[in-house]
Amino acid sequence: MLKKVLVTGGCGFIGSHTVDKLLNQGHEVIVVDNLSNGELTNIDYERVNYFYCDVGGRSFEQVVYATRPEYIIHLAEQVTYPQLPETMEEDCNANISNSVNVIKVAKKFGVQKVLFASSMDVYSKNQNSEKLGPSGLAKLTGELYLQFAGELDGLDYTILRFSEVYGQRDLRGTVSHSLDQTNKDLTLDHRGNHEFVYVEDVVDATLETLDKRSQQTVCWR
Repeated sequence: MLKKVLVTGGCGFIGSHTVDKLLNQGHEVIVVDNLSNGELTNIDYERVNYFYCDVGGRSFEQVVYATRPEYIIHLAEQVTYPQLPETMEEDCNANISNSVNVIKVAKKFGVQKVLFASSMDVYSKNQNSEKLGPSGLAKLTGELYLQFAGELDGLDYTILRFSEVYGQRDLRGTVSHSLDQTNKDLTLDHRGNHEFVYVEDVVDATLETLDKRSQQTVCWR
């Protein structure tokens, strides 16, 4: 059954691959992106309904009101480079407020389901510590707010915890950086504490959850 799906961050790395797959399946696709971490050339502009706006502002509510999507895939994330302590705090606060706004708007306009892109950052990297970094804190807060909305209002959702995703259009990731260092002298990190998952596998698994009424958390490693 064809669906009307809104993708936040749809011009970014994972978002643009998600948009491609949705279009190939014949769905109607709405893309919301402020292009802070994405490129309009990443998507087939003529085949989507594109809106330039921030998901944390009133303009996002106006987009949802005008387009009435059945599903929202929330992939938008504010990440400032270089990642300094002050920028990480700012990004954390922005990502929390953005996620909360997406969930509130989804409830207000009767969206059937929200797919929320979280990450493995919600787990502490130190087994002896419960402390999370700014990214993990923002993602976990979004997860908890979504779970609260599900319990209180019956909003259906799936939380998607991604490992390190790699693939085409990933310009800032670890794998892309490593490829750029080909034939150069390297200092290797022996700890090996990263796990990687290919972007197309992430997209396939994400879209499989659209039809599954679940209110669940799914991890891809």
